[in-house]
Amino acid sequence: MATPAHQLTAMENGGLVVITVPPRPYRCTPAPYERASLIANYLARRKPRSKLLIVDANDTFPLMGAMLDAWDAKFGDTVEWLSGDFGGALVAVDPAGRALITEDETFAADVASVIPPQRAGSLALDAGLADDSGWCPIDARDFSSRRADAIHVLGDAIEPGDMPRSAFAAADQARLCAAALGSALTGREAPPAALENACYFLLDDDDGLVSGGRYKIADGRISGIEGYSSSAGEDPDTRRETARAGERWFTELTAEVFR
Repeated sequence: MATPAHQLTAMENGGLVVITVPPRPYRCTPAPYERASLIANYLARRKPRSKLLIVDANDTFPLMGAMLDAWDAKFGDTVEWLSGDFGGALVAVDPAGRALITEDETFAADVASVIPPQRAGSLALDAGLADDSGWCPIDARDFSSRRADAIHVLGDAIEPGDMPRSAFAAADQARLCAAALGSALTGREAPPAALENACYFLLDDDDGLVSGGRYKIADGRISGIEGYSSSAGEDPDTRRETARAGERWFTELTAEVFR
């Protein structure tokens, strides 16, 4: 089966690309909209008569104002967002007919990127670490499972309280978890429990947005302290620097993980 990239390359100029977004919660909340932005850039450059439709089960999304403003400025009516309150919730997929079906309409897609509803991975589910929500409840002081002894869970699999599910969040959680385990093994006092997150995503190669915040641990739960985000109407230099900051973060994280 051809990959989505090959399908985009093969698609006729004038085709319809559809991205579906499941109900929250899911991993990396801004990701479907970054995907939409990058595909829209490809269409604008290579297949300008084509359209991109985002079929979204949700009524809002992160950085919605900045994103919609940028889509309108960059792509005009090439990009359409169909929200949940206007019938954007996907109810069925017909692979043979290449059709995506909502409660109100059926869309015939030339290329479809279907993002399914999400939950913790099979390993966590099979081990009995997830509850009825499909995610793993934890004590955020050391990320120990609330359903099994001597097991610690972090990242995408957990119920993260106010913290989003992102690579930045998972890396920061891993550092806190490691520090808590080291403290428990050595008897030394654990460092103050604080967490940070920043979600970077691109509108174009040199046009980035960011949403982030700081968090504390209260009663075993992750609670937000403060947040920040890009806004609509930022100047190109600010967006360029945000894109570069995202690249620097990725380079530093991969160097730390794989050194």
